[in-house]
Amino acid sequence: MLLSTPVVVDDVYVIQREAIVVWSDPELGREMACSFNCVEGCKVISDAIKAYQLQKRRPLTTTPSTTVTSPTSKNASFSG
Repeated sequence: MLLSTPVVVDDVYVIQREAIVVWSDPELGREMACSFNCVEGCKVISDAIKAYQLQKRRPLTTTPSTTVTSPTSKNASFSG
C-alpha cells in the first residue's frame, strides 16, 4: 500500500523518533506511517519527499529578455 500512496504536495510529512515518517492520505482518509531500520534511510526518503514538494510548489516562470531602444542608449537589454 505504501508504494501506491502518492506524495501530496500540500501535506505535512512528520518525522517521529528519527526513523518514522507519518502523514495523512487524503484519498484513503487515514493516517499513514512508514518506519525505517536506520535513521539514514528515513532521512533519504524524507529529503526526497521535501525536494519533490519544493519542485512541485515552485512556479514555472521564465523571465524573457527584452530589448529596449532609447534616445540615450541603443539596444539596451534587460530582464523583466
